Amino acid sequence: MADFKEFITQTFPKIDKEKAIGEKNVRNWVKANYPKEFQADLIKENMTFDDLYDEMKKGGDFYRYASQDGDGFDSAVREEIFEGLSRYHKKPYDHFYDLWLKGE
Repeated sequence: MADFKEFITQTFPKIDKEKAIGEKNVRNWVKANYPKEFQADLIKENMTFDDLYDEMKKGGDFYRYASQDGDGFDSAVREEIFEGLSRYHKKPYDHFYDLWLKGE
């Protein structure tokens, strides 16, 4: 587990707290915090962190729900979204990762 946490720490940049505060739209948050993410436009346009969390708690298909056309995106985008969910809902990243894997 330590290797995974080290990977996350090294992979994700420090999030600009000013950009993270109050942004509810997942796509906008990813664009603001990962400006070089070329797949951000594949994220559903009007989806909020609350919408996505509710869907994940129901056991819905994450990629189908969260992507603009239902076809998904790269796993790095999923990890960025989980980082946003973690910050927005003030829960550990692992909570969303486990929810994605197993459901609640």
